[in-house]
Amino acid sequence: NRAHFSNLAARAMRQVLITRAVAKRTAKRGANPQHVELNEELIMSDDRADELIAIDEGLRILEKSNPRLAQMIDLRYFGGFNISETAESLGVSEATVNRDWRIARTWLYNFVKAEM
Repeated sequence: NRAHFSNLAARAMRQVLITRAVAKRTAKRGANPQHVELNEELIMSDDRADELIAIDEGLRILEKSNPRLAQMIDLRYFGGFNISETAESLGVSEATVNRDWRIARTWLYNFVKAEM
């Protein structure tokens, strides 16, 4: 169904960005990565790569304690969903998404800040 597809698409985008960030971090440390042509919009700075990896680590931790919040971040941050699309995909109200979004953003911000 549409909700399942949306969740998978957001998760796939997250994996693509994290894989690229890990490759960027590896290249920064002197490895000899394979060069692949990418769209210029996908190019990221070293700081952005480290931030994305920290976000991924935080999401893995959050997923264990509150899977819905982690899934919501996947949809909003990596999938580009707005509030109503996220609510529809998760099967909750927009008010719940707004409330959970504030909680999840604050938690993830504090986690990334501590990691960086």
